[in-house]
Amino acid sequence: MVRLSDRLSCVAGLIPPEGAVIDVGTDHGFLPVYLVENCPGRRVGASDINPGPLAHARESAERYGVEERIEFYLSDGLASCGAGWDAVVMAGMGGETMADILAAAPFPLEGVKLVLQPQSKLREVERYLEGIGFGLSAARLALDAGRMYVSFLASFGERSRSLAEALFEGRDPRLFEYLAAEAARLRRAIDGMERAHGTPEGLLEAREELSRINTMMEEIKRW
Repeated sequence: MVRLSDRLSCVAGLIPPEGAVIDVGTDHGFLPVYLVENCPGRRVGASDINPGPLAHARESAERYGVEERIEFYLSDGLASCGAGWDAVVMAGMGGETMADILAAAPFPLEGVKLVLQPQSKLREVERYLEGIGFGLSAARLALDAGRMYVSFLASFGERSRSLAEALFEGRDPRLFEYLAAEAARLRRAIDGMERAHGTPEGLLEAREELSRINTMMEEIKRW
């Protein structure tokens, strides 16, 4: 059986246990292999915009003897993947790319669960999802090769909550470490904005977010 890296294991743990799922930007295809090995009978797809990575995904499926159980798509995002997917997974790409892929989806997203692990622009992804009516159902952290990865499950109609709040509600064991890094980032951003003339856009929001994070960190100390 295929063994996933810590960051992909984190993603796999957020995927709903039932329904058709497609891994967009699949690269080596380890996640789809894992899904068909552990969830016999479910529909699993793998897509990539480039022929090379998609070929690698096919090779991985062949190596583990599951190539007939995965649907492969050479596709720009979801454009050529058909419909009928209950969950869309994206990991290993920037947040702006994820938002662009979702915006161009050829089918309605309202009934689709989104499992995302952005490599950048986390805030932009949060704002985009909120703008199309999605909220964070769950979030998890993974430390892989010295880097912290954030993964989350988003659902249509879910109440609005920040990524930090979703991690807090799940009592993620790495949460204090993550929040400390976020607090340091926000303090740097606030310091820079306060040096600017006038009242820069985003200053109040950054201060409020830092206050929420500091409150969460104090609460975690009491867990």
